[in-house]
Amino acid sequence: MGRTEAGQAWQADAETLLLLRAALQAGPAAQAAWDKWRARRSLDDIRGHDYYLLPAVCHNLLLAGAAGADLARLKGVSRKTWYDNQLLGEHVSAASSTLSSAGIRPLITGGLALAAGRPERLSQRSVDDTALVIPPGQALAAAQALRGAGWQPVPDGTDPVRTFPLWPRVRFRRGTAGPPLVLTWRILPEGFRSDSEQEIWRRVRPDAAPGAQGNLLDSTARFATICAEGIAWRAERDWRWVLDAANEMRTDLDCGGLFNPAQRPALSSAVQAVIAYLADEVGVGLPDALRATLNDAQAGPSAPGAAKRPGLTTRWRMYAEWCAAAHQTPTAQGFAGCLRSAWGLQSGWQMPGAVLRRMMARQ
Repeated sequence: MGRTEAGQAWQADAETLLLLRAALQAGPAAQAAWDKWRARRSLDDIRGHDYYLLPAVCHNLLLAGAAGADLARLKGVSRKTWYDNQLLGEHVSAASSTLSSAGIRPLITGGLALAAGRPERLSQRSVDDTALVIPPGQALAAAQALRGAGWQPVPDGTDPVRTFPLWPRVRFRRGTAGPPLVLTWRILPEGFRSDSEQEIWRRVRPDAAPGAQGNLLDSTARFATICAEGIAWRAERDWRWVLDAANEMRTDLDCGGLFNPAQRPALSSAVQAVIAYLADEVGVGLPDALRATLNDAQAGPSAPGAAKRPGLTTRWRMYAEWCAAAHQTPTAQGFAGCLRSAWGLQSGWQMPGAVLRRMMARQ
């Protein structure tokens, strides 16, 4: 278990797993995991995706009573994380205020949403994965509102009108500096179907992340979304989802809402796979209610099909969802036109070559 059909691992390798254990296990076990990681690698040559785990490692080692020269550097990483999060929080606040002024109240997901009511987490986890989620029927209006307030899509030349029908996420930056923000019309990764997406939308509640004007998901939807993000394919791995899942599973979850293989098989499978991974590989203790519900669930843990790298089939489903929100009928001609526009092609004759190049790049 753990590798997608495309061969991309959704579980951490042995080295990253040691960092995750150092961040999540208790007492001597955390220190032992850290010592094993340090025997393999120094802080000077830490891998990029592992760097994100250091603030949580620092926090957990301090709770375990650890001491040593590494802690001074880890504390420095935590302080920088806190500072960077303050700056990003200001950007999210400005963007959400702009959208609220336009009559659009975003759903806030990612790191800043996870820090709602728990400000101490701002020194334990970077929130640069924060996203503003808009219903698809409001996505273009939201993009226009942000552009009117000085935010520009990145990279240069990105046009939400051409991008959104096929790719739900567009990044925006205000000015030449500062972190980019994600504006998206989808909560779940693209591999999950619209019925699961609609179920998550039903669990939105009118709360706000720190300093921002927007809605949040309830704890059950937040945990399910983290699990979905964890198993989803991505070009570069980001293991913060493991930390998030371990923290969120200790909240007041609606276990019956998490496990419903008959209605939402892919999402239920993702939740089960992640819970089993946390318990069996990362070594995180499961709450009794969650463990009992997992044992009673009908479907066994597996790597769902949503973990596959998105291809043209996924693009068609995104296009169909976009059309449904606009009360339009998706057509092959309209889909091809969106592809030509998004890929910058001048005519349909260029389409076969463009498709072939992308298929070869996926190999």
